[in-house]
Amino acid sequence: MNRILRSQLPPNPRDLAVFDTTTGSSPGRTRWSNFSIWGIAFLLVLSSFVAKAQTTVIIGTNSGVNTTTTYPCALSDYYGGHHAQYLYNNAAMTGAGIPAGALITQIGWVANATTITGHLIEGFTIKLKNTTITGVSTTAWETGTSTVYGPQNYSYASGTAGNILFTLSTPFTYDGTGLLVDVCHGAATTSFSSNPALQWQTLVGYNASHSYRADNVNGCSSATVTNTGTATTRPRLVVTYTVPPACSGTPNAPLATLSGAASVCAGVTDRKSTR
Repeated sequence: MNRILRSQLPPNPRDLAVFDTTTGSSPGRTRWSNFSIWGIAFLLVLSSFVAKAQTTVIIGTNSGVNTTTTYPCALSDYYGGHHAQYLYNNAAMTGAGIPAGALITQIGWVANATTITGHLIEGFTIKLKNTTITGVSTTAWETGTSTVYGPQNYSYASGTAGNILFTLSTPFTYDGTGLLVDVCHGAATTSFSSNPALQWQTLVGYNASHSYRADNVNGCSSATVTNTGTATTRPRLVVTYTVPPACSGTPNAPLATLSGAASVCAGVTDRKSTR
């Protein structure tokens, strides 16, 4: 039996089971180190994935659906041109669990199966805006929105039911206030069919929708504000979002030159003054 000198013992007694008395080395320790490195790397990748995992929620209770001729309907085609704005206030957003700093990656609506032939909305466009307004006007359009989808032609596939989602061209950062959703479409010469049955919420408690529709008009450029539909009814909104990892550590040196209230991380405000 080989005797092991104290000086030959590996630094960690737990490695005795794999200590080589012939070479005086501990190959098991090397293998464990490699495993540790890969394990740490895996955990880092996993934590990054979890931090960026997408969540999809629906805002608003289901009070029924619009008919093939009534409004509000975000994907309407009963008239060839359409412009609408829908407001989801802070209570609606936080009630759905969407935190300040969330990156919205998809917007959509919930459809009940509808039989439609020839549905086509030309140049469908979605715009978003963070806002603190308490209700939308039915005599004016809210300005300052950002285009996040389109213009793209869209056709509802007859009989489709469930979430109809549109992936944003650029993720939109929600700031924790209310969310204004602006949709529009149309052209100088338009065709028409019917509105798909989209689920809506009635009796919201404030003016939550403003809808204008007309034939042979581009709703995205029309200044007409004539309202159609009930202002306290709005479509249920489907939102897919991610939550960026929380900020930690010390900001990089250039950030020290920021003054006033400046955004350093999503959902975080830095109020340090300049040096």
